[in-house]
Amino acid sequence: MKALLYTFLLVFVFNNCQSKQIEKNKMNSKPTVFEHYAYVVDKGDFKKYLIYIKKASPRISKIDLFLPEECFTKCEGKRIDFAKTPIETNDEYQVAIPAWFFTVETKKNLGNENCEDLIFVANKIEYPLKFNIIQTNEKFKSFPQILIHDDTTFLFVLDLLRLKPEEGEYFPTSERLRIEIRNKQGKTIWNSDFDLNFLQVIGKVEPEEVGKIHRYIVPWNRRDNSGKFIEKGDFEVAFILPIKPTNILNIMELSL
Repeated sequence: MKALLYTFLLVFVFNNCQSKQIEKNKMNSKPTVFEHYAYVVDKGDFKKYLIYIKKASPRISKIDLFLPEECFTKCEGKRIDFAKTPIETNDEYQVAIPAWFFTVETKKNLGNENCEDLIFVANKIEYPLKFNIIQTNEKFKSFPQILIHDDTTFLFVLDLLRLKPEEGEYFPTSERLRIEIRNKQGKTIWNSDFDLNFLQVIGKVEPEEVGKIHRYIVPWNRRDNSGKFIEKGDFEVAFILPIKPTNILNIMELSL
């Protein structure tokens, strides 16, 4: 498994899914270049605006690498720049995931009728994105991705954004992101916790701070729990953060 991660990392370096949430996303052939989401949280005297942008296609290729440069908008004629903010992770490896996080703190009311489109600049190209603030009462917002480099190299990625303060949620063991792949009959053909022993320790849910984002990653080599190569077909992938008292669940569809 470590060899798989190392290979994935080299490719990227040199080529520069507290409430139950279920999201079904079809892995289409690039309906748009990017998907984006905008939120706002109160920070006392200021408001913090959060912009999450990710590449729409799951396929990773040498000619399809985006290098983000800036993100900005104009509100009442004045330019507002969003700072590129690191996505935190505790994973032992760093992979250039095609997803980015931008933030700005201001006393102004941004978005919707007050501002023009967001302008996301990558590879010297400007991409206009609608600046619509998403209203939600959820504590977290999770963004699952299935990244495919080739027929045997996959990464399951879940970025978790905190929108409300911590209220006693925790991980009951050392396990973090759990992945379950099921066929159309509902049978689990691979799960990331198969034959693994996790420490029985209480763990904090990251990110802890409102307005921050944390990344969880699980690799897969397209084999079932017995080691058999998975042939072509349609599958369902469950992204599970086994949080107590209520886990976070996202579901995506995968076609091989």
